Amino acid sequence: MLSEQPQIHNFRASVVSVLRTILDCYAKPEHLRIPKFFCHWRIFILGRNLPEQHVRLFHLCCLDFYIEAVNQVTVCFPFNNRTIMSLEILDPAKISAFPYITSLASLFSGVMKQDEIQQLDTEWRLLRNTAIGCGNSNMDTFEELWINVRKNHNGDSKQMCPLLSKLIGCLLSIPHSSATVDQVFLSVNLMKTKTNNRLSSKTICGLLHTNGLVSKSQCYFFDVGEGWAK
Repeated sequence: MLSEQPQIHNFRASVVSVLRTILDCYAKPEHLRIPKFFCHWRIFILGRNLPEQHVRLFHLCCLDFYIEAVNQVTVCFPFNNRTIMSLEILDPAKISAFPYITSLASLFSGVMKQDEIQQLDTEWRLLRNTAIGCGNSNMDTFEELWINVRKNHNGDSKQMCPLLSKLIGCLLSIPHSSATVDQVFLSVNLMKTKTNNRLSSKTICGLLHTNGLVSKSQCYFFDVGEGWAK
């Protein structure tokens, strides 16, 4: 099931967890990077009095499956990609573990200017030493934490971390899954049926926007702003 919430900070860790789970089925812990060293493992087969050659064939087929699964994961996922590895810095639970954010900012030169890097790093250090960055703000989700960072202001009413908020906002725009797009296409299919096949694109667009606004609360509590109804 695809997540609608940003998961870019958990992307690499989730894949590593899956890979280690597969490797645990047949590889020795001290040789997780070298799958050819196999540990002693057993597979419980339902049924009795099976010929030994059948049991061994079944074990070999399972082993082939595990090896192929690991091979497919390592081929498809770039574990050593610097950008993906650096995105783990954004994990609310790991903020205090990273003293600098320059390694991440340098990978997105189109977002941050060179003369802004020092100020960005200062904002990151400030965040790490606040209740928000230390994990004491009772923020439950990734989105809630960074929204709170954007809303936080200094004593002079200026935004505490403007450059950091700008960088995070750009990173959160990276599409991490197609869940939201799939839901839009599903809604369009439900609207444009055989009996409503003459709906124009403008009407469908309006219905989608209305659905997005109303779905956040009960329709009979929905407050219609001035100038909306035309």
